Amino acid sequence: MEPLREIILEGTAYQKGYSHGIQLKETIQNFVKDGRARTNELCAVLMTDAEFDVFIKSHATMIAQYAPHLSTELKGLAEGAGISYDEAVLLQVRTEIIYSHNFFLDAAECSTIGMHRNAQTMVGQTIDLPGQLASLGHVFRVKPERPDQPEILMYGFAGLLGYAGLNSSGLSLNINMLTSSGWKIGVPPYLLCRLILGTHSVDEAIAIIKSIPRTSSRCFLISDKNRMVIVEMTPNDIHITEGNQLYHTNHYLSDKLAKDETLHFLFRNSSIKRLNQLKSMTEDNLPQNAEDVFNTFSDHSLYPVGLCAHSEGTIKRQDTVAAIVMEPQKGMLYARKGHPCETQTTTFQLQVNI
Repeated sequence: MEPLREIILEGTAYQKGYSHGIQLKETIQNFVKDGRARTNELCAVLMTDAEFDVFIKSHATMIAQYAPHLSTELKGLAEGAGISYDEAVLLQVRTEIIYSHNFFLDAAECSTIGMHRNAQTMVGQTIDLPGQLASLGHVFRVKPERPDQPEILMYGFAGLLGYAGLNSSGLSLNINMLTSSGWKIGVPPYLLCRLILGTHSVDEAIAIIKSIPRTSSRCFLISDKNRMVIVEMTPNDIHITEGNQLYHTNHYLSDKLAKDETLHFLFRNSSIKRLNQLKSMTEDNLPQNAEDVFNTFSDHSLYPVGLCAHSEGTIKRQDTVAAIVMEPQKGMLYARKGHPCETQTTTFQLQVNI
């Protein structure tokens, strides 16, 4: 696996997408050609070509309506990478394809922790995904097109426009998988991530979440210089929890939203165990720095479903493909590509204006 790279994207929306596509052209092409970005192998029921076409084009319409600049960026991505526009959209909605066509896929994706103390915030998460995606991981630095826009630094994957990261306004974003009923055609959460990272505060981020028709469920941990919140979502509802010490794995903590949860009880039990493990390791002994958090994320006491998950080469099993820690007020992003128990930390920074 190649070392962690920083991919710099700047210019107009189209130019950002084109640069993304050009810099990662071979990787993106190979991934798209691999059974529709490996969705075929992860789906219990394959979509027909007609179903696939309708699914992609329906989402493309919603993206163009509610995030037109990201639609333009996807056009640049397609052109730069030498793929079709529909294939560029596929890369944004592949998770929705996988989970809506697999009734027993391990949804134990990601464990997140957030701490706010002494006017400073530290947040971190494991990134757990099926499909053997570790090699696709990169850090993206997205330069603002206008002076009123923040610079973005995020950990993401080749061909994907949004994921977890921070920006030059001191805002940070983490993401966890949640499964619920009611998934529909809308704007996919990874593009919602990118929209959130373009805001300047938690309040602005929540307003974006409320204003966009969402295609599926997720949990976001969002922080700015003043507050830190967990936003649990279904496609039709949200629940916000605020605090100075927050934890989340992959089950709903909100009783209101838990009634719509579709997570299999075995995977829910796994999620509860990971949440309890996170708390037991950190609640009374708060991590002091990024390396302390990475040590927590390297825990194997719940093997094989622990904080650091190893798929052992099985494509349908969750694998901890990366772990990140962020100090948003300092503009610091620390990343380990691959299993955090086996890899070294790479540090990235941007200038924060708060």
